[in-house]
Amino acid sequence: MDFSDQNYLDPFNSPGIKGAIDIGTNTILLLIADVSNDHVRVLHEEQRTPRIGKGVDQNRVISMEAMERAIMVLIEYRDLIYEQYGVIPVMVTATSAVRDASNKAEFMMLIEEATGYRVRLLSGYEEADCTFRGGLSQLELDSECTYTVIDIG
Repeated sequence: MDFSDQNYLDPFNSPGIKGAIDIGTNTILLLIADVSNDHVRVLHEEQRTPRIGKGVDQNRVISMEAMERAIMVLIEYRDLIYEQYGVIPVMVTATSAVRDASNKAEFMMLIEEATGYRVRLLSGYEEADCTFRGGLSQLELDSECTYTVIDIG
């Protein structure tokens, strides 16, 4: 699959206010932005640290306690989005810890049941691509420079 045109982010390529929630190994990030053409204007950002990845490397399972913490954060974000922005498109993605967990399907189903959000599980390549593009999105880029983005989790 070619990700250079970001087709995997549809229907979020159209202009308007959009939401993005990233379920990472340690944090769950919320971004609300006004997207127009190639410009992203950040309207709101939040970060919580439910640490869903704790123990996943060792036993390949997201604990029930971690799932509950994550779902509580997602419910909080969903309610905040609705109260402040109404009904807007929200993309929810999950990365490494969820990708590596043997109970990822159960976790993603619990999230959808509790919040209404369908989780998009990113491949390692998609995660790296989104991280890189997101890291550069708020910079004025110089075509003469080379850029590196480091994701510390």
